[in-house]
Amino acid sequence: MAKRTCLMIGDGGMAANWIRILTDSFRDRVEIVGLADVNTEVLAAQGEALGLSTSQRFTDFHEACAAVKADFCGIAIPPKFHSPAAIAAMENGLPVICEKPIADTWDAAKAMVRTAQKTGLPCAIIQNYRYADNKQELIRIRDEGRLGKLQYVVGRYGCDFRRYPEVYAAPPVRYEHHHHLFDEFLNWIDGGEPSKTRVEDNIKSFVLVIAAMETTLDGQPKQIADYLNDLNL
Repeated sequence: MAKRTCLMIGDGGMAANWIRILTDSFRDRVEIVGLADVNTEVLAAQGEALGLSTSQRFTDFHEACAAVKADFCGIAIPPKFHSPAAIAAMENGLPVICEKPIADTWDAAKAMVRTAQKTGLPCAIIQNYRYADNKQELIRIRDEGRLGKLQYVVGRYGCDFRRYPEVYAAPPVRYEHHHHLFDEFLNWIDGGEPSKTRVEDNIKSFVLVIAAMETTLDGQPKQIADYLNDLNL
C-alpha cells in the first residue's frame, strides 16, 4: 500500500490531535508535506516538529492548496471555513477529509457537496462517535435483524442512574473514532469503498439540524426532501 502525502489545513487544537494520530498511528501510510494555519506561532512549531521547510508552511489555505502537491487534504479548522477550504482543495485536485460539522450554513454545505460531485473527488466528514464499540454493535444488531424490523429509535444523552439486572458488553472494533475514519478514508483513496461519512451522505444528517433550527423560528414542520431536492443525491 503506497504511502500517501497530506496537506494539513489547521495545526492547533483539534488539528494538532489529527497531526498526532497521522504521524503516530498512520506513520507507515501518511506523510504530512504541507501545513496551513493563520496562527504563525503554531504553524512554526508544527512545521519544525514535522521537519517542514518554510516553503511548506502557509498562512492562506488557498495558496497552500494551489502550491502543495499532495494525495489528500485534511481540514480541522473552525466550521465557518470548512466549506471554502474543502472547495479550494478539491478544485486543486485534492481529496478531502474534514472535521465535523460539514459547514456552518446550509448553503455552504451544499456548495461543498456540489464541488465533490463536480470534481468526482473523495470528500469525507469526521463523525467520530459513530465508530465506538457500542454504536457499531447497534449497527450489527440492526443489520442482523436481531430485534426484527425497527420502526423507530429513541436516543438520549444524559446521566443514566438505572440499575441493570444484566450489562451487555459490545465486542471491540479494530479502530475507534478518528482512527477508524482515517483508516476508512485512506482505504477509499487507495481504491476501496467510499467512506460511510462521505459528504453526500453526511449532509443528510446535517439537514436534520438545519430543519430543526428553522422549525424553531416559524413553528412549522419541515420536509427533509425539500432541502435535498436540488442536490441530485
